[in-house]
Amino acid sequence: MMSGIIKHLTTLPLLLSALVLLIMATTSHGAIPKSTLKMVEEVNKQGPFLGLVVPNSFEMSPLLQSKSFVQNKKLPYLDIGGRRFHLGKIGKDKLIMVMTGLSMLNAGLATQLLLSLFEIKGVVHFGIAGNANPELQIGDVTIPQYWAHTGLWSWQGTKLPKCANSTTCLPRNPKVVRVDRGCSANTFVDNAAYRQFLRSKFDVTPVDMESAAVALVCRQLEKPFVAIRALSDLAGGGSAQSNEADVFAPLAAQNAVDVVLKFLTLLTS
Repeated sequence: MMSGIIKHLTTLPLLLSALVLLIMATTSHGAIPKSTLKMVEEVNKQGPFLGLVVPNSFEMSPLLQSKSFVQNKKLPYLDIGGRRFHLGKIGKDKLIMVMTGLSMLNAGLATQLLLSLFEIKGVVHFGIAGNANPELQIGDVTIPQYWAHTGLWSWQGTKLPKCANSTTCLPRNPKVVRVDRGCSANTFVDNAAYRQFLRSKFDVTPVDMESAAVALVCRQLEKPFVAIRALSDLAGGGSAQSNEADVFAPLAAQNAVDVVLKFLTLLTS
């Protein structure tokens, strides 16, 4: 069933490619300035880079503010096609990070721009997600096998906080979990019945609005890809906590960044 869905969605990368060609067209309106293309050329001489793709500013800020991230002092960012591409390093890895904005189309277009413009060796996509699996709790970080096979990584040493503040804590420390499937759509899932349908029909855990689009573009361009999503709430509402996402989204965003940083150290070790 899921492979059939992927087959029907393969037209999305074609649409995204067409949009990128429009953005990169050399007409007088909407063209990328020659000076910017020259800077892209100079940046690529320092590549290849690891591409980091993140939906929102509150999910990206913990990484930008992390001591592990070292911004490129000479050229900290490039603005192209309505997207800001941040340049820097984490450890030995040279990075280019882009914020996509919400939705499948935004995520796919930003990923297509990233891979079309820059010398990218692989993509790490991270952020928060709703949870369709009642066996997991808020704050847990999921790595769906459906999007990518992550291999035999050892996560035992990764400790994740369980408290959003001094008075609001989860019953246990969040953990990192490899799960079978995650799903994406242009729908923000805030309905318990629909969450239960997604879980029973497709056996998914994280539910978001971007990851599948990023995966499809990476698949089309044959680039390695992994999605890391921290659970911010039980989609549609849990029985014990009201407004879970409002309370725990910052904690989930930080947990996703913590796991990305750990992943990158394992990647280069």
